[in-house]
Amino acid sequence: MAVVTLVLLAACTNMRWVEPADEQPTARPTAKPVPATGLRRGINLGNWLDAPALGEWGVDILPEYFTLIRQAGFDSVRIPVRFSAHAQTEPPYTLDEDFLEIVDAAVQHGLENGLNVILDFHHYDELMAAPAAHVTSFLAIWGQLAERYSGKPATLYFELLNEPYGQLDAATWNDLLGKAVGIIRTSNPNRWIIIGGADYSSIRALQDLRFPVDERLIAAFHFYEPFEFSHQGASWVPDSGSWVGINWKGTDKEKKDITDLLDEADGWSRQHGVPLMMGEFGAIARADESSRRTWTSFVAEQAGKRGIPWVYWDLCGEFALFNCESGDWDQSMLDALTSK
Repeated sequence: MAVVTLVLLAACTNMRWVEPADEQPTARPTAKPVPATGLRRGINLGNWLDAPALGEWGVDILPEYFTLIRQAGFDSVRIPVRFSAHAQTEPPYTLDEDFLEIVDAAVQHGLENGLNVILDFHHYDELMAAPAAHVTSFLAIWGQLAERYSGKPATLYFELLNEPYGQLDAATWNDLLGKAVGIIRTSNPNRWIIIGGADYSSIRALQDLRFPVDERLIAAFHFYEPFEFSHQGASWVPDSGSWVGINWKGTDKEKKDITDLLDEADGWSRQHGVPLMMGEFGAIARADESSRRTWTSFVAEQAGKRGIPWVYWDLCGEFALFNCESGDWDQSMLDALTSK
């Protein structure tokens, strides 16, 4: 931990913070150049390595799926990983080597198939509940990961943390993300790092993000609006059973509700010169099929029109595009995403 601590202190003394303007423009011409990130459209490999224990959520991503994903028209995969469940609970918080070898293989399968690979630190719920008690562990884990993957090509992206929430509020998260970026930069000076805001990485959380000055950062947001439609009947959302049967028809108002939010994100990006990624979006598979297809197509199309790369949630979980048992795509949903 001595090395990590020294790096952390150096990082803190060299950080400057990008402060947001008082007002955020919507659909204005670019105020600052927004760099291209190499990302366009991807899919999440959820419920696999992010489960509390490997296999606990019934999803196993086979090597051949990466080939099928590439052939289906995707250029990226996001791999959510619950690293905290596979680390020692005391310093130096060493990650389990056997588990890391599984992660290594997943990363390599993606890269070998010509996919951008986003390595995402997922479900660190303990950090959200008690940030002060888990900061050291979080930074130590990223120190290990950064060293391990420093030799990988630029098509491997790091995502600091999925959906900060709870006690990990905006101010606490802004402080921590700067420290994590500093640690990663010691071994990965040019790698893209993806960072979502607090409040579950909602669009409006972009306004509260404070980034260190760094030209290789991507701001992520997640999009499930309207939530009552996209999460109807979701087992992990209280009282969502009452939402079952909500449809999305693509009325003018429904479309405007979505485009207004995407314009807000686009305006923030253009004002600050920071590229965006819609790191998750999707509608649960139990939703009305026509509504689900219409919503998915519209959101993906509108993000694309604004130059916002997207990553659909997910491959074969409760928002599935793919049947992991039969090996078949839901062709109508796949077409909704990739035909435009």
